[in-house]
Amino acid sequence: MKILKTLSFCLLLVICQAQLAAQEHPTAEKLHHILIIQWADGVDLKLKEEALTLFQRFPEKVDGCEEVSIADITLSSDDFDTIIIMVFESQAAYDAYEAHPDHGRIVALRPKLVKSASIVDYWK
Repeated sequence: MKILKTLSFCLLLVICQAQLAAQEHPTAEKLHHILIIQWADGVDLKLKEEALTLFQRFPEKVDGCEEVSIADITLSSDDFDTIIIMVFESQAAYDAYEAHPDHGRIVALRPKLVKSASIVDYWK
């Protein structure tokens, strides 16, 4: 059953990536950036909270980052613990998020915090 769920999830990711690649220059659409995380065993809770707080503050710090939603999905997923959904008004806003020093801090923390992760981006 776990293999079937994993294969289904992988298929969903491939479909989403194919749809994203097929989209050219969306006009009124927004970029949805989804991170699905499995935390490392014995994760440092203080560092985890720091990373989640950094994510939550992006709408205040990055122009065009409209929304950040974070949810615990441990009860609905065999492998993943947390989902982070971010909404950007444009590609430029997403690029500003990636260039932001707080994003750099999250990237630096990742090896200490994350066992595995998946990312899906789409325009809607």
